[in-house]
Amino acid sequence: MDWHKKTGNLLSCSADRAAIVWIPDANKELMPQMCVTKEKKSNIDASWNHRGDKFCIGTSSGYCLQATYNEQFGFWVCSDVKPRHKASVVCVRYDPGSGRVCASVSLDGTVQIKTCYDPMIDGADTNAVGPYKDIVSEKEEFLFKFNPGAWVNFFSFSPSGAAFCFGSKLFAEN
Repeated sequence: MDWHKKTGNLLSCSADRAAIVWIPDANKELMPQMCVTKEKKSNIDASWNHRGDKFCIGTSSGYCLQATYNEQFGFWVCSDVKPRHKASVVCVRYDPGSGRVCASVSLDGTVQIKTCYDPMIDGADTNAVGPYKDIVSEKEEFLFKFNPGAWVNFFSFSPSGAAFCFGSKLFAEN
């Protein structure tokens, strides 16, 4: 689960392959909005971007999915952020300043940071900050790929996005 502090929306994903966005109504009760995924196994982790207009999901089949809201149909739609991992993705996070980069860690022993720029959403964000604010390529590319030689189950960006850590390793932009 991931709660977005600005929108108040709650994001949940589960082993039954469901991903649901829970939106508070006027009575502060949470109402579900469905998310369409093509996942054949379970969803393991989910995370909002800083604006709350897209989220990513880590799946047990090795995919990192990105979801955006389709106004016309009234539900969230997922697409793959390629390339996929060789094993379950146990943690996914967007960079905190722009949401144009997604980090994922997997049971295959790799940590991947890759671009996930969506021109319809990210192109309108004139307030993007941080080291990834200038990414405007729709082509999904690796920015970093690490093989720490051990199982990693968590990833975190610093508030500025200039540093990140996983396991016992800390990386900072100089």
